[in-house]
Amino acid sequence: MLLNDVGLLSDVLTVFLRAVFALQRRRARRQGLWGGQAGAVSFIQFFGSALQVTPHFHSLVPDGVF
Repeated sequence: MLLNDVGLLSDVLTVFLRAVFALQRRRARRQGLWGGQAGAVSFIQFFGSALQVTPHFHSLVPDGVF
């Protein structure tokens, strides 16, 4: 279960962000920009609106590469 395994939860976030970053870099290369870097700020929230324990991610990702 993700809630009990913080390492696995971190790995899931890493896979998600890598997929988003790969998409951004591909789009940048199509426009002729090579070597662009992407970034994000993320945190994990464990409680929903009814105080049920449901881990989910909040990520702030700029639209593009630098």
